[in-house]
Amino acid sequence: MTSLERRDAVRRDRFQTGEISVGVGDPPVHCLVHNSSVHGALLQVTSTEGIPELLILRIISKNYSRPCAVVRKTKHMLGVVFLE
Repeated sequence: MTSLERRDAVRRDRFQTGEISVGVGDPPVHCLVHNSSVHGALLQVTSTEGIPELLILRIISKNYSRPCAVVRKTKHMLGVVFLE
């Protein structure tokens, strides 16, 4: 961990496809999981517009879902922390 790194858990490169559930009845938003740790993940999306602060991330290849909170947002990237 570098002196500039503030995370207490190492993030691993994943490059896995995922889906973000944004609401009941709404279609999922497809994403690319760039990296993740036990605490959170970095997600790439076409646009972050309309994505809520609380969401469910599903990693398709693992059929794995986690509730998340958005802690960082740019035009195409979301930094999320896992809530459970």
